[in-house]
Amino acid sequence: MQGLAIAGTLIYAVGDAIVLIGSGGSPVDPIVIAGYGAVTALAGFAVAILLRRRAPASDLVAAECAQWRAGAVLSAVMLIGAVIAAALVAAGLESVADYVDPVLVLVACVVLAYIPVQLIAAGVNELLEGAPSRDLTERIHEAVGVVRADFGLGEPLVRAYVSLTADPSLYE
Repeated sequence: MQGLAIAGTLIYAVGDAIVLIGSGGSPVDPIVIAGYGAVTALAGFAVAILLRRRAPASDLVAAECAQWRAGAVLSAVMLIGAVIAAALVAAGLESVADYVDPVLVLVACVVLAYIPVQLIAAGVNELLEGAPSRDLTERIHEAVGVVRADFGLGEPLVRAYVSLTADPSLYE
């Protein structure tokens, strides 16, 4: 659901940016946008870092962190756009500055598109009880075999799936 929500937001943003570009852009107040972008970018990155430190192995927290990072990146792009717009206005190019905001929204959406794709793929994988790779499955069975031999255990029933949002280093 988180991935679908982010995807919907990005699709809406792309549509809005295209409409703005088609209608001649939109005037911007660089100082207000820069201030808002800086504060919300810092807040978004800070929340993502704090959440991740609290529960590094949680898929739910990973999804929440992805949303906070996405918001922070969009805010950082806003800050960059404000600086560019201010430079264009100072250079007497106000009409060009009107296109900065919608163009940067398009850039941010392209940059962030991987987030909902990853979240949706992870959700589908979990819903379909996605199996781990062949290499990981072999390593699991080897480890189980060692434990069986060491403790004289019978044949176990082993079930495994891989969460695509989990830290890949957990599987090394």
